[in-house]
Amino acid sequence: MAGALGRAPGEPFQLLLDGRLGDQYRVESSADLLFWSERLTVINLFGQAQVSDPTSTNELRRFYRAVAAP
Repeated sequence: MAGALGRAPGEPFQLLLDGRLGDQYRVESSADLLFWSERLTVINLFGQAQVSDPTSTNELRRFYRAVAAP
């Protein structure tokens, strides 16, 4: 489940994922909601996992989703 979302001008997008301790998530992004690219994989070590996308600073619009990884 996504928690806080945000991006200050000139700063990378940040996302806080809430979930079960130890779960692994694949964070993906898309410019059009049709084609998705994997950004990173994160393991929820503390009940929440902070995600940052440094490549987002040049994008006007980008969508994100977190998918449970096997």
